[in-house]
Parts: sequence; C-alpha cells; structure tokens
Amino acid sequence: MDLTTRCPSCGTVFQASLQDLQLRKGYIRCVQCAHIFDGYAEVVSDSANTTDDAPRPHARIEPELVEHVVPDDVPPSVFRPPREEPRFTVGDPGDDAALQPGPGRPDPRVPVDSGRGFVVDAHPTRGQAYGGSAAPLLRQDEGGLLQQMGRWTLNLLVVLGLLLLLAQLAYVYRSQIALAVPSMRPVLEGACAALSCKVPYARDASQLVITGSDLKLDNVPEPSAGTDSGKQHFELSLTLRNRGAQPSMWPSLVLDLNDSSGARVVRRNLHPRDYLSSAQLGKPFPADSELMVQVPLTVSGVRVIGFELTLFFS
Repeated sequence: MDLTTRCPSCGTVFQASLQDLQLRKGYIRCVQCAHIFDGYAEVVSDSANTTDDAPRPHARIEPELVEHVVPDDVPPSVFRPPREEPRFTVGDPGDDAALQPGPGRPDPRVPVDSGRGFVVDAHPTRGQAYGGSAAPLLRQDEGGLLQQMGRWTLNLLVVLGLLLLLAQLAYVYRSQIALAVPSMRPVLEGACAALSCKVPYARDASQLVITGSDLKLDNVPEPSAGTDSGKQHFELSLTLRNRGAQPSMWPSLVLDLNDSSGARVVRRNLHPRDYLSSAQLGKPFPADSELMVQVPLTVSGVRVIGFELTLFFS
C-alpha cells in the first residue's frame, strides 16, 4: 500500500510504501531540498492535491527514507521540525528593507561562504600577538626524568630510614635479642665493639641459688704486745649454682653477721670483684654450672656467732 506525503519545506509530493515507512519510523529525506520530515504527519489525499489554490509541484520521485534518525523509544513528534523558520532582526525593528536582499546586497539570512572553514585553535600561542613566545622551562621528557629521580630519591630515603630504625631497635633491645636468639650474640657483640657498648647476659636472680655456705673462724697466733686483740678473722665459703639454660651475669652477695642474740651487728655487700678472679670477671656465669667461692673476712669490736647470706643483681 502506497501513501502520498508532502515535504513541508518545498512542497514536493512523494509516493512511499507503508512498509518502508514502518521500517524507518516514518522519516523521509526530501530529494529536492534534503529536508527530513515525518511522513505520517504529512500524508495528503488526492483530493487535497487537486483543490489546493496554490498547487505545489507534484513529482513521482522515490523518496530517500532516513534510517535510524532517533531512538526507538522516542516518539516521532518530538523531533518534528518547525513549520516556519524564525526571523531575527538586528537594528531598527521597523526597517525591514535592510533585511531584504537586493542588487549588490547579500541575503542576511544566508551565510556567506568565504571559501574556508572557521578554524579554532585548541592551543593558541599567546606570544604571537607580541611578536614571539618564551620557550618552556622544562620539556616533557626532562620533567619525566626529574620525576623519576625524585621517586628514586624518596624510595632511597625510606629504605635508609627503615634501616636506621632497625639499627636503633637492635641497639636498645640488644640484650633481649641475644637472650631470645643466642646465635645473634656474636653479631651483636661485634657491632657493640665499634660502638663501645656491651651485650649484657641474663639477670634473673631466680635462676641462681646458694647450695651451701659456711663461716669458719681462722686459727691465728696469740696477739703480741701492742696489737689489737679484739679482731676476728673468718673465711666465708659458699657454692653458687646457675640453673638457667643461658649464661648469666655474676650476682652480688649480701652478708649479715649476727651476735649471740641473733641481732645483726655487721652487714657487708660482696660484689663480683670481691670474690672472683680477674679471669672470671671477663666471662659470664656459665649455664647449668657451679662455682666454689672462698672469701676472707676480718671483724673487730663485735662478737660474731652466726650469719645470713643472700644474693641480688646490682
């Protein structure tokens, strides 16, 4: 079935099949003026063609059907072109003669083709208006190199900061690290040799015990004339034992001497240098080991009957 439709721009009449109009949503491009219009909205009857006072040209021209002009979900009436083009006036609204084309006067409604398109520079050069432009300070490749060097420097500083933090932690907690990981003690002691520090050993008094002790009065010759006869000479003997699984620092000893009533009359602290030799002072108390200690004592002015002995870390 064919329908007769009319171009609203130039008045050309077309014969178009209903099937083609349905396939293309009813849109037609006029082959005379290239105007796109809705074929359904401009359908005319044969009687309308014959009774029109100002008959428009009638041509049996196959229309150019427009395909995919608008989305399917939009009704054709939304995109229907206006019937009349609006006129715009610049200047005096009453002076219509200025808008009318005449000899030597182009039609103001028709753009004048200057032979070249209107070009817009996306990146205008500011210096051209003043006779020149300054060169950029940094090229793109130079900026990229500086950025890479900055990232490398930042990464290097981060790594050095982490290493410094680890070194500080190792220095502060060197004793705990050596106790937790005994194999690290030689490494820590080698580092401390350059820093003039030491790696202490364990200082757990609960792992050290005194397994035996005795205070003996020495047999001394009778005092001669002019000597002090109130002095007593003793020899303190004791056995120290390290029950720990790791070497330990040498403890200090507290010796309390009591009289016949059990009251303390003398107290003396015995430090490791008081009961160890110089060779033993340079070494720790070995793990799971014992040491026999003998210390000479001289007491004057009091009568000593008993004693008490305890240990601590100074």
